[in-house]
Amino acid sequence: MKLQRPDPGIDAAKSGLHGKAGIFFSAGLLEKGEPRFDLQDLDPYLLFDSRESMIGTLENPTLDLNPAAPSTLDVITATRSGTATFTEPDGTIAEAQSNTVRVDYTQGAELTPTKFQNIGYTDFSSGWAAYLGTTALGAGYDSQASLVCSFTGNGQAYQYFTSVEGVTYTGSFWARAVSGSGPYRLVHGNSASGTSTSITLTSEWQFVSAQFLGRSGGGALYFGIGAQSGDSVEIAMPQVEEGTTASSFVANTTGSPKFIASATYGPRVPMILVEPSSENLITRSEDFSFSGWTKNGANVANGISSPDGNNTAFKLTEDASASGHYLQETITVSSATIYTASIFVKYQSREWIRFTDAESINRVHFNTRTGQFGTVVGTVLDYSSTQLDDGWHRITITSTSAGTAYSMRIILAESDNDVSFTGDGTSGIYVWGAQVETGSVATSYIPTSGGNAAARTRPADDLVISGSAFSDFFNASEGTTYIETAPKTTTNIPHIFEYHNSSDANANRMGVYLPSATSNAFVRSSGVTTASLSPGTINLNQLNRVAISYKVNDILGSVNGSSEVSDTSAALPSGLDKLHIGNVYNFSFPLNGHIKRLIYWPYHSDSL
Repeated sequence: MKLQRPDPGIDAAKSGLHGKAGIFFSAGLLEKGEPRFDLQDLDPYLLFDSRESMIGTLENPTLDLNPAAPSTLDVITATRSGTATFTEPDGTIAEAQSNTVRVDYTQGAELTPTKFQNIGYTDFSSGWAAYLGTTALGAGYDSQASLVCSFTGNGQAYQYFTSVEGVTYTGSFWARAVSGSGPYRLVHGNSASGTSTSITLTSEWQFVSAQFLGRSGGGALYFGIGAQSGDSVEIAMPQVEEGTTASSFVANTTGSPKFIASATYGPRVPMILVEPSSENLITRSEDFSFSGWTKNGANVANGISSPDGNNTAFKLTEDASASGHYLQETITVSSATIYTASIFVKYQSREWIRFTDAESINRVHFNTRTGQFGTVVGTVLDYSSTQLDDGWHRITITSTSAGTAYSMRIILAESDNDVSFTGDGTSGIYVWGAQVETGSVATSYIPTSGGNAAARTRPADDLVISGSAFSDFFNASEGTTYIETAPKTTTNIPHIFEYHNSSDANANRMGVYLPSATSNAFVRSSGVTTASLSPGTINLNQLNRVAISYKVNDILGSVNGSSEVSDTSAALPSGLDKLHIGNVYNFSFPLNGHIKRLIYWPYHSDSL
């Protein structure tokens, strides 16, 4: 990058550049036609002492690694000896060649949740309860509405459902006051946001609704209506659903939540994917016809469109027997060791599956149509699902091995936690991409087709900026680094970034690492740690914003907008000539996760 003269159209005094515009405008990003950087897009922008003045002072960085603008990543030297996979913008799985930066498109923000009709008996035929003086709880028909529940008394009529902590629900029904004047309440007992909402009723049918949170810790929450002594009320079409918007009424007489609609998501988000080495212990991850995959009460057939855009997925179909219907491969592992299994599944005609290490009781149940988990059994350390393209989900389960045999099993289920049924000979699901790996994290998919451990191993990502690409942006005396990152684990003390002097092993370095959920910033000069501070807590599997500023005797750090933490007695390292992204100089503490943005300014945050 070449230093550029300030834009003559910029008033340095008004912008807060104060004579330093020559370097702030030298980012080189402008030379490549990248859009002008807007600090306030960082949401939130850096929170240090000079909050307001930084908007002008730091609006033009000398380094901005932005995966949404791939050319900004050209300064990175990527080293990875083999191919690896990543997710495309359309949600398909693609292969990255060796020695390339992987830009992985992660699932966007949830726009609308998966919705269920959580009232199990909307016809009032069962499951409804009366409380206090409620005297008449019965079903009947009305000329202007569907099934109606009428009651009289000082109390409540309600039905329980199982809520999830932190989830917002909308409860609704049609109602009218037959006699009396209220007051009336829409009841949401056990909610973390209050037990009822006042409503106004007249003699005419009207729609009433309210939003409320699930129970703290999750569990039973009851929904219904409350009235005063002597009042008579009729209600119809009760509904409780996830989200803040009431949708059209869905009748339900199953006694269980009834699926309404799948979640919708915003556009996928491009992030740099950084992972350590990992081996897929499943020898043939896509060939389920292989003899190593046991088929019990089921059969498989290939030629199904797969998440990588090919036709390598299989249909797992139940037979007509009364036995369990499953697909299984058993591998040799170390006893009492944490492993994570993952597989891609898609609904075909059988909704529910059980995903398990069959050598233990640890298992999860998953609905392939709705993308929701059901019953979890045993000591499951973690489980997750990720939505891909065309109805595919990647599901994972993490548990501790019960012995030296690990049996990865996908069992067709008639319903949640029910795998004992007589098959119909035609129903099933689609499967693809099986993986078992050591550790508590499901890394990116590693295709296998036999071979030894090396053939089934994805090498680690090593991302470095060095040489003139480094010296063009870096200022040895002061600077500010801002990074947005979503780590998956703190195992092996991952380093988010590190500046390093390559002429020595450990003497001159500075950066940020994760010894635990609390981040740590460090500075080492001439072999001595001169600064060590904890800017704040990092949330795993969520986007975190970390900012560090440095100059002699003035180190500042902030995480996720927290008040800055400082160290005022730090000598700076000398001879720094490399930036390691998601690692350190000897590649012993790799990040396992994503980086959405890394930005550098050649000034401390309080330099004006």
